[in-house]
Amino acid sequence: MPKILVGNKLDLIEQSGDYVSSDEARALAEEHKMNYFEVSAMEGRNISDMMNSVITLVYEAKLKPNIAENFGGQEEYGRASNNF
Repeated sequence: MPKILVGNKLDLIEQSGDYVSSDEARALAEEHKMNYFEVSAMEGRNISDMMNSVITLVYEAKLKPNIAENFGGQEEYGRASNNF
């Protein structure tokens, strides 16, 4: 199953002294072969990038293999059939 690491509350870093540094989070993400995003849901920062990454990872890991298996490969998927 695809995984990502998300550092939320980016908008509160300056107000809080208790947080994981970006370098530590990136190192952890790299060690576990995950994408890493720093986001602020409140400000909407990097939310779209994070969600696009999740969608792409799920598609690549779960949907793309099923499409290839069930529809004879990506080339065939979405192509109109002339077998009337």
